Amino acid sequence: MKLRVLFVTALVLLMASLAVVSAQDFDPCLGLAAEDCATINEAYANLDGVNSFSFEYSIDFSVSGIPESAGLGSSEVTFSNTGNGYMALNMEAMDTATIPANISMTMTSSWSGFGPDMEDASDVLNEFMVIDNMIYLGDGTGMWLSIDPAESADMGAATLGFDPTALAGDPAAMDDALGMASGFMPLLNVPGFLAYTRDGDVYTFNADITALISSPEFMQAMSSLSESEDPNMQQAAMIVSILPMVFQEANITVTQNVNPDMNVVDGVGFTLNATVDGSLLDPEISDPIVNSLDFNVNIADANGEFEFVVPENVTPLDQMGMGS
Repeated sequence: MKLRVLFVTALVLLMASLAVVSAQDFDPCLGLAAEDCATINEAYANLDGVNSFSFEYSIDFSVSGIPESAGLGSSEVTFSNTGNGYMALNMEAMDTATIPANISMTMTSSWSGFGPDMEDASDVLNEFMVIDNMIYLGDGTGMWLSIDPAESADMGAATLGFDPTALAGDPAAMDDALGMASGFMPLLNVPGFLAYTRDGDVYTFNADITALISSPEFMQAMSSLSESEDPNMQQAAMIVSILPMVFQEANITVTQNVNPDMNVVDGVGFTLNATVDGSLLDPEISDPIVNSLDFNVNIADANGEFEFVVPENVTPLDQMGMGS
């Protein structure tokens, strides 16, 4: 449990150091011309007026250079998922419903290299729906499983041994965290860390994590944090400080497409590439471990009319495994 707390704390500290927020000495446009910055900000703001849309997406994930000691029987793991569907937000239920939207989508997945407990597969079809705050999962054969999110939350709390809502914390602790995060603001100005460019209707944001964690400013921030009176903060700072030795290369790229006719963002792409020094995991590993994640989503038919129909042949989750 203590190790988990330290890991989560370290992760929060790292994410806080990456957060792009307003500050006196920080350019929120990251070098974009003022006109370009205003355009992309307005395009995001205009999404507030989009309450329904169709969409398509893709996810691709891979890890190569996996050592034999991992026991997977393969040096590479791959996973891909594509899907399409439509969604309608329920603004009236935004404050009361667990899932304030109706969703209907079909997805196809393929994967390989996950070991003997998970055989390779391709083009596995699944269906997913949310209608009136009820989740429906289909296997592509016409059979459906229904899940009540409220009941599932109660089950999760019983299984985990704690109420997930308790993770919200208390205001005093949040104030302390925000105060600590403000100390990381100078990191946003590390040369080569953040960049924002425009090419026509496409805006590209890039975060070079390698440039950040190898900078003197980053190490100085971690050194200052290690002087905290909180032992968890001290150890978390130590964990984060070894990142320059772990990652040979790491960067994040986000692309955003602005629809010029509607002046809204109608496409977003996210790419994460990270190369890990395998020798830190096992001295006998000479090759790096290369991780790649790509996610793309595009929307269309803004504020269109869509029909959501509860499927037939539905079995509630709490009846699974019962005799017929």
